[in-house]
Amino acid sequence: MYLGFLSSSQLVSDPSQACLRPRLSSPSHTIREDRHALHVEIITFGFLHGPAPETHLTLDLRAHFRDPHALDPALRQLPGRDEKIHRVVMATPGIPLLIKSTADAAAAMLSGPSAEATPLRIGSGCAGGRHRSVVVGRMLRSALYTAAHARGLCTDITLIHRDIERPVVAR
Repeated sequence: MYLGFLSSSQLVSDPSQACLRPRLSSPSHTIREDRHALHVEIITFGFLHGPAPETHLTLDLRAHFRDPHALDPALRQLPGRDEKIHRVVMATPGIPLLIKSTADAAAAMLSGPSAEATPLRIGSGCAGGRHRSVVVGRMLRSALYTAAHARGLCTDITLIHRDIERPVVAR
């Protein structure tokens, strides 16, 4: 998988990557062993740092969800991994529902006949790629991993923070 020029702080891998994945057979939904995992790649990014990556699903958080630092200017320099940023973003009306809905859409796409052959790519973008997109990407990864684990599925989830190390965008 091509990841471009990424620092180790931009790439977060799922610790459960190498496992057997029970596969649900259609239409009876019986479980059989399968050595192939479903692959998901979540890319967080900032629209102001370049074009959106090519994905199957792209979340544009700019217009409908406020910047955390709109509430508190002291949050502007903190990255999306910071607990203060996490709390503010997750308290934003609509964000938890968006994460759940995106996880549901991803589950539908991963149930398709080509899911094992084609990694599902999901983009989470905000203005600078340091706050909202990072929190949503992290929580989406967690939601997908939890859902897959609850069903006994092995899912290889890679989370890439494309722009988290870039300077805060002046606007």
